[in-house]
Amino acid sequence: MSDKPIPESEPIERWTPHLKAVIILEVLKGQISVPEAARKYGFTQGEYRKWADESSGRRRSAEDEAQRPRSETSSRDQAIASKDRSARDGRRNSSGGDATFFFGRSNVERVVAKGKGPRQRVCRLLKVACSASYYQNRERTVIVDEVLAQQIKHMIDAEPYLGYRMVWARLRMQNFAVNRKAVWRIMQIKGWQCHRRLKKRCSPRVQSSVSIVAISNVRWATDATYIWTRWDGLIYLNAILDCADRECIGFNVSQRNDAIEAAWALEDALINRFGALPTADTGVMLRTDNALVYASELYRKLAKSYGLHQEFIRPHAPEQNGVAESFMVRSSSSVYGNIVSKRTPKRKPSSPGGSATTTRPGHIHASATSRQPLGENSRASK
Repeated sequence: MSDKPIPESEPIERWTPHLKAVIILEVLKGQISVPEAARKYGFTQGEYRKWADESSGRRRSAEDEAQRPRSETSSRDQAIASKDRSARDGRRNSSGGDATFFFGRSNVERVVAKGKGPRQRVCRLLKVACSASYYQNRERTVIVDEVLAQQIKHMIDAEPYLGYRMVWARLRMQNFAVNRKAVWRIMQIKGWQCHRRLKKRCSPRVQSSVSIVAISNVRWATDATYIWTRWDGLIYLNAILDCADRECIGFNVSQRNDAIEAAWALEDALINRFGALPTADTGVMLRTDNALVYASELYRKLAKSYGLHQEFIRPHAPEQNGVAESFMVRSSSSVYGNIVSKRTPKRKPSSPGGSATTTRPGHIHASATSRQPLGENSRASK
């Protein structure tokens, strides 16, 4: 900073920070007193005290900033950069401590309306993007595919507990080529979102950790698994087993795994063991896991109406349903044993114009697909 004295012949029209600093240095060095400088240069003593306070404040903040750790400085800068919209409209920054202001479109419009300068200059001074200052709120017209909306409405009327992901999956099963986000947007606009989460009531719990019993028709176990097929895609197998002889007494194969498909497997087992659907207490304990299918109201009421006593295994304890789990593993492994290996070479056509009959990795031969029924009592979903 230069300590060159101010020439007396030149009138001072505007007190710049440099001129203020020269006056303050002259007073601090004892070259002139504050009243003499005020009479000589034409300012009041109150203005001098204000200049001195501003100079000491800037010097103190610069010293503090130099001594501040780098991590604290960076965190402070991040806090200032992540302010909300109310702070950017010109309010004081409460976390920084200094007089740090953020400006927005409203400040630019106010300054431009007063004729203080062109918009580009005002945006540059206030550090606001010009594109943000030109933005105007417009009324947007919501466009909705009514045909798709009606399909969604029919689904949620039939099953009110469906979320947008399950609705999207059902639409794809009906050959509707639609994006998941489009389904979510329509359900949000129409107010059809499922805000209530299903609460499972998995009680009573099992009393014995061992699922095997010595007498038939005392305890049954059920579970479900899925299998990939070449022709039908993903199919589900619901099976009912007797925990005494480990016989599969009822099953159902379908392309869906809802409570109604699980109920069909239960009815198949009751007819095979008792000859008809019972109406009195059978004394059979039905052991299931904690899936939503078995905890649904439809499945619980149906099992109770047929005289079955349902019990649920404890969470994270599949060994308590070991009979059903082992059966599903064996059935899946026997089916997947027919899967063609990824490294199997393509066979040459046996005749001119013929084609090879190899399958892609992860798909099953036609002999293991669901096109061949597993039994006379199996039912496919509609």
